[in-house]
Amino acid sequence: MSSKSRPRPSEPDLTSSYQLSAGLEIAPVRNMNDFLLGSARFQFPNYNELNKWSNRIVNNLLYYQSNYFIVMASLFLIISLFNPRDVIIGLGCIGFALGIAFYFSTTQAQVVTFKKEHPLVSLAILLLGGLTFFSMVSYMMVFIFSLAFPLLVVLSHASLRMRNMKNKMANQAEIAGVTKTVMGRILDELGMKPEVIRVE
Repeated sequence: MSSKSRPRPSEPDLTSSYQLSAGLEIAPVRNMNDFLLGSARFQFPNYNELNKWSNRIVNNLLYYQSNYFIVMASLFLIISLFNPRDVIIGLGCIGFALGIAFYFSTTQAQVVTFKKEHPLVSLAILLLGGLTFFSMVSYMMVFIFSLAFPLLVVLSHASLRMRNMKNKMANQAEIAGVTKTVMGRILDELGMKPEVIRVE
């Protein structure tokens, strides 16, 4: 009795884009040869031509965005594993500080009234809050570093990586609105858009 071989389940194709929702896609992961190794060409940008330099950064952010998200998540995870307590406490402190700032901004009139009616209590709260803040600075710096260092690595790669024709053509589809990716939306919100194809 002959048995037919069952087809193997197809492996995920990391070189194609994935649809997240209507009009939003996840860009494909570029292979290491293109991203960092063999065919990758790196060159310091011409600092006298800021428009060309910023255009290279924006286009690389679009083209290698999935690779950059992976790099940032990996570096953040590594730093967090070495300093888990500092990262967690730093995140909590920054979140708490932002919450307090938001609360004060939405209840400004009540805060002013409270300070007038209870000046000593207000002063005590201010001093206690200041001391607490300064005692937590080291934790917040570790958390900020865990975010800033991966971002610095990504921006360094985007500044130095010279664009190839695939990069340029893929980004023209993004500019024309044929595709819309996560990084494309982020750059739109920041008012940063790539220019048309230019030879570097």
